[in-house]
Amino acid sequence: MPWTLSQEPQGKISLHGALHFCGFKVLAPQISFAPEFASEEERKAMVASWAQRLKTIWKEDPIPCTPSWYFGQ
Repeated sequence: MPWTLSQEPQGKISLHGALHFCGFKVLAPQISFAPEFASEEERKAMVASWAQRLKTIWKEDPIPCTPSWYFGQ
């Protein structure tokens, strides 16, 4: 079964749902689109964005991981 980031009620376990179940607090992803095709300046901006996020990552709120269907809502 491939990992998915969606919550599906058909019995599939999502990656962030599985992490949440194990006690992890899951944060929003840091996405950098197509760095292999980006210019040097764009890649530097991507790294700078990641470095800036890491400075305050402990203050971030986790994303909601428990789907409403889990509680019968």
